[in-house]
Amino acid sequence: MSSCFTCGECSSSCPVAVERSAFDPRFIFRMVNLGLAEELLLSPSIWLCVQCGRCTEACSQLVDGAG
Repeated sequence: MSSCFTCGECSSSCPVAVERSAFDPRFIFRMVNLGLAEELLLSPSIWLCVQCGRCTEACSQLVDGAG
């Protein structure tokens, strides 16, 4: 996650991120990088991920977003 620089490749490939106000992989990765994992686990939006792996496949920085 630390190599993520929130370019948006993950969000562009995510089938769930159509409504960015409800689910945005960039926001989730940024929260992890800022050390806000506890807050993130309490957020209902994180559970919208369908684990398809498209974010991981699209990432040019090799961030394992699905992991």
